[in-house]
Amino acid sequence: MTLLQSYLKNPDMCLYSENIDNRHTVKQTNRHVPRQASANGRGDLIFFLNVSGFHVFGVLGQNCCMKPGAFVLKMRKTKVYPPLTPSAPGHVLRITEFLNIKFCNISKILIFIVSCSEVCPDGWTHNVWERLLIYEEIPQSDPVCEDVPLSERFDCMPQDGTADDCAARGCCWETLKEVPPRERPYPGRQVHPKPVDSGAPLNVPYCYYPHNYQGYFFTNFTETDYGLVGYMQRNKPASPYHQDVLILRMDVYFETETRIRVRITDPLNSRWESPLPVVPLMKTRTQKSRLHYKFKVLENMGAFKILRKRSEVPIFDTISAAPLQYADQFIELSSRLPSDYIYGLGEHLDGLLLDTYWTKRVMWNLDQIPEPGKYIYGDLLFFLLCDLAFSPYIIFDLKSDLLVILQPTPAVTFRTTGGIIDLFVFLGPTPNEVISQYTEIIGRPFLPPYWSLGYHQCRYQYGSLNETRKVWQRTRNAGIPFDTQWNDLDYMSTAKDFTYDHEKFSGLPEFVKELHEVGMHYIPIIDPGISAAEHKDTYLPWDEGIKLGVFVRNISDQPFIGKVWNPVATVWPDFTHRYATYYWTKQIGRYHAEVPIDGAWIDMNEPSNFWSGESNGCPDTNLDNPPYLPAVHGGVLYYHTICMSAKHFLGYHYNIHNLYGFTETISTNLALSIVRNKRPFVISRSTFPGQGHFGGHWTGDVMSDWFNLWQSIPVILEHSVYSVESFTEMNSKTIKPNLTLFWVKLSLYIFEGFKNVGDHMARNLIPTPGDLDVTGSKYLGNGFLFLSLLYSVICSVFMSPQPLAGPMCFNYNVQNTCSTELCTEWGPFVILP
Repeated sequence: MTLLQSYLKNPDMCLYSENIDNRHTVKQTNRHVPRQASANGRGDLIFFLNVSGFHVFGVLGQNCCMKPGAFVLKMRKTKVYPPLTPSAPGHVLRITEFLNIKFCNISKILIFIVSCSEVCPDGWTHNVWERLLIYEEIPQSDPVCEDVPLSERFDCMPQDGTADDCAARGCCWETLKEVPPRERPYPGRQVHPKPVDSGAPLNVPYCYYPHNYQGYFFTNFTETDYGLVGYMQRNKPASPYHQDVLILRMDVYFETETRIRVRITDPLNSRWESPLPVVPLMKTRTQKSRLHYKFKVLENMGAFKILRKRSEVPIFDTISAAPLQYADQFIELSSRLPSDYIYGLGEHLDGLLLDTYWTKRVMWNLDQIPEPGKYIYGDLLFFLLCDLAFSPYIIFDLKSDLLVILQPTPAVTFRTTGGIIDLFVFLGPTPNEVISQYTEIIGRPFLPPYWSLGYHQCRYQYGSLNETRKVWQRTRNAGIPFDTQWNDLDYMSTAKDFTYDHEKFSGLPEFVKELHEVGMHYIPIIDPGISAAEHKDTYLPWDEGIKLGVFVRNISDQPFIGKVWNPVATVWPDFTHRYATYYWTKQIGRYHAEVPIDGAWIDMNEPSNFWSGESNGCPDTNLDNPPYLPAVHGGVLYYHTICMSAKHFLGYHYNIHNLYGFTETISTNLALSIVRNKRPFVISRSTFPGQGHFGGHWTGDVMSDWFNLWQSIPVILEHSVYSVESFTEMNSKTIKPNLTLFWVKLSLYIFEGFKNVGDHMARNLIPTPGDLDVTGSKYLGNGFLFLSLLYSVICSVFMSPQPLAGPMCFNYNVQNTCSTELCTEWGPFVILP
């Protein structure tokens, strides 16, 4: 008698396992019973059994009795793939109905019992009348590799491999002798001043998925109070990335008429989910008749499609793309797109309209000079598309690390090193409505103080307060409208935060008070790195951080030691720690009592590290050296940053890396609000979705040349679409007066400050006799006439969100404006060439 027969004959028989893990087996009456079972935190429980060669899969919804002892769970219906056809022997060996299944949870032992009903502790009697289907694995057929067009080939081997490796994955192999030309011209910029280096070679994949690749398939899909829920099972072959997740849960939330959310999770194990921005799950369902979209699934492929209801245009279509892959440290999701008018996926210097000819975007924050083709300081995983009718919509994935590939199908592929899939689609239908729907979940843009819109001046290596005052006074004497003086790192004492050099910058508090007396403001740079080589009781930021335990820790649970500007060593506050904001506020408050600063310029917060890890590198862990490595600079994830195995309060740096600068912005925003009791002004180099709610962004070490002058326009436009107020800088040891003049002209239309190396900017803004008409002072003076209008637009954006500076296609919905990036608008009021 088999175990299954015994089970059916004896209803009181229990199947149990102390270790709930499909990689282990337990013996019962000399029979192996491998199984997975786990509560998923939402009152549901999943089980997956292998009983005498049968696969048993069930989805159980909570009914009553949520107590540590016994409780009853109601099964939802499951489905069998392929559909039951008696003429197809071998597809389904047997179907057995189990009625009235009771589950008991005793300690860590899960017991499966068949019974008719259960009287719960609350006195209610609950009957269960759903069915459980038992089926065997679906056989895998040979790959069908013919007739897959080059533009529709999705990469099956992200890293190097051979034809045999490709075949082992169930995929197709073909190497091309020549790179195929574009099938249609790129609709964006036709001439690029600098060659775009896309990093590692990326073109038509030589190992690609066949048409009949079988990855996941749905075992059931049912309606819920909030939308839909479905469960998927992994078919063979396994992915090459370790620890495939065999059972997946898909929740589809019909959150609003124009917003749909799709979450794909592991129902048996908890996985990393980005804690920021805080986006609660909406458990209320919008009426179907009011939805602007449709959601369809293809059950035998584990794929789905989102369409506009009125036009039936698919706006996110995984059915016609590569199959879903979902392993412990590798997730891949692909979709066809309706057009190649795609914007976003920042931060980059590749223009407003993205090229879909086999390009990749690495979403991994890194301190490196901004250049085309490189990923830099921010991770803004958001892209806006125009469909065939040029109706815009946004796709946003709440992830903290990712690689995105665009190909000429057109199609997109998301790859990530872990976590879950948490996808939002916003359907507008107008551009401003799309942005409003997006900021509804990530946070509306902050309202900056009025003075922050004026002219800001800074220079690296003023060297002393005397030189700072000299340039400041010379600029004022020239009649240049001037609102805010900044200081870079050289004001600090040996590069230590919350200090100033009492010799070279002696009198800094008095200078700041003088600025305030004439109606001006002062902003210093503040890096997150804290000096870690100070003697006890000589540097309070170090002493208090150690006492509170707020610094990021290494794998040995000691403060993680790296190196930035501090002479010896550096530690980093963990801004996810429960005491981090208290600690940061205390440091800013103490410094403000001495030097009354008006805002904060937070830099080096990718976080940047002059070492790659600690002084001896990073330990050899699956976090520091994961099985899948995106195309990152330096060949390791920890290149010039913190080890991935470093510990934060909310998890490992592996997951939190791209969030670091965002968490610092939040803490700095709150600290300045408390200390100054005024609206804060925070400018951060590193960004993440939601940054615009707490602060702005500066575009980093932009070089002072004509290309970057031109490029600053689409950079400002794209960050405005991300709802992040941004400004750019000039960074050069030499700069010609004519180029300076054009930077000044541009600053009339976009929020812009000036930081340079050397004294050239300050000198070139000052008029010389007989040459007054070609100097920056004239244009800055004219620019101040626009500030009231600009602030009115910002207030309008703050109250009824729309982009502050939008591209022309936002209000002129025609094809020939979709690639225009040198014209912008301030809200609805004015077009600026």
